[in-house]
Amino acid sequence: MLKKFSVIAAAAVATLAVAACGTTEIDLTAATEKEAQAITAVWQAYYAEQGITSAEAASAGVTFTCPDSVAEGETFSCTIKGTNSGESVDVQMTVNDATKLVPVDKKAFDAAIAQMDAAEGATVEAG
Repeated sequence: MLKKFSVIAAAAVATLAVAACGTTEIDLTAATEKEAQAITAVWQAYYAEQGITSAEAASAGVTFTCPDSVAEGETFSCTIKGTNSGESVDVQMTVNDATKLVPVDKKAFDAAIAQMDAAEGATVEAG
């Protein structure tokens, strides 16, 4: 489980590139979708690797909701929500150099991902 968490955390930060389009307002729509897809893909791969094929395993994942756009350098709140568990947690994010969405507090972000992992894992195990 620790290996899965490490891969999720790395994928989460690495896949959040956003385009600034020459303005100070940055559109986060695509970045938040990529974030949810990255976390979900890691979980889906893990369950497949473990041979877990239940409906709960097939639908395990997260949504990652942030404001549609933010000003460069702004700190803002995003919500990570488990698709099966319904559990959610807020994380503080910012845009670094107008090219990458990053957690304000990496430890808090990693803890939020671990919390969602545990909640979704519990629904899979219960299923």
